[in-house]
Amino acid sequence: MARYLSTLLVISLGLVAAFGIAEGFAIRQNREVQWSLSSSPIVSIGGGSDTRETFTRVVSVARLPDGRMLLWEARPAAVRLFGTNGHFVRVFAREGAGPGEVRDANWIGFAADTVFVFDRTQRRLTRFRSTGEVLSTVPFRPAGTEQSYSVIGRWRDGTLILRSLDPGFSGRGQDGIRRDSIWLAIADSGGGRLRQLGRFPGVASFTKATPGGGAYVARQPFGPEGLTAVGNDIVWAGDNSTSMVVGYDRSGQTKARLRVPFESTPVDRRAVDGRRVREREVSRSAAIQALVNAKFAALPQRNPYYSGLVVAQDGDLWITEVAPNDSIGPRVAVLSTEGVVRARLRLPARFRVVQVDDDLVTGIYRDEDDVEFVRVYAIQR
Repeated sequence: MARYLSTLLVISLGLVAAFGIAEGFAIRQNREVQWSLSSSPIVSIGGGSDTRETFTRVVSVARLPDGRMLLWEARPAAVRLFGTNGHFVRVFAREGAGPGEVRDANWIGFAADTVFVFDRTQRRLTRFRSTGEVLSTVPFRPAGTEQSYSVIGRWRDGTLILRSLDPGFSGRGQDGIRRDSIWLAIADSGGGRLRQLGRFPGVASFTKATPGGGAYVARQPFGPEGLTAVGNDIVWAGDNSTSMVVGYDRSGQTKARLRVPFESTPVDRRAVDGRRVREREVSRSAAIQALVNAKFAALPQRNPYYSGLVVAQDGDLWITEVAPNDSIGPRVAVLSTEGVVRARLRLPARFRVVQVDDDLVTGIYRDEDDVEFVRVYAIQR
């Protein structure tokens, strides 16, 4: 009996060492860290009676280090400044072609006390102080390309990262689904010569010729696209029809290759029907409704692996899964540059992450009527 009890003791100690059984035989499980967002936003802009605080389609938004926010949308066309409480303060940059004026603020960035605004239409870069004083407005037309492009980020040394626009929306080519490539490139802050980092898959689009030589061109519903995100010294690119995301350095060499920890799921037919009905309701004619029907008849069988790619302030990559439908909040996996899953969390339904700071997430929320809000949530670790 003593030998039997000794054997049990040895086995028990072995279990403690192998499986982490603590005092009282409580099992300590090695689970992935779970984060969450605050149950309600700490700041929400939009939806009120003040027209200066309502939005149609937000093009770009940036939360400054002091908590104020800059936002651009085409109607009304202006860069608007909002206070830390989410209320409108003033127009930061009005529409126009003069110094400090913009017509298409496709990208808003900042470094310390300087705000950068890239005007895609006029191809120029304006620098402001965060107080609104205009420092400079200069042409930004890097040599080496005539194709339309936008700035998507800035590295710490001032290098700007550019992405060409998806040419699939040009309307050229045969009817059906097409997917052209886009390029990524870098240029110095003065608009020096482009250095291309490579070509990558763009967005999948549906094209159909219309009478009179025109064409109906739209994104393929539930189709794949190329996603990009800019970190401190790396630019990430991924074709979300695959489960891989690749990071590139300034020479265009692969710096990291990460596997997305999500699976591709079948397209939800209820989500398809709901989106098709909404698009038909806003169509102006029977001809447009017929084109919408044709577009929704050319659907992929499965969703992309992920829908969002954002680099946090600390360099981690926030990857958002594709939610089955609008009523379900998508999950996010937070990955280190080595591919380690640091944490997982779930977003509110219909919320898209735009910026991640130390303890806050800024993004765009879309309600059931497709009205957009800019919201900030606290990260609960």
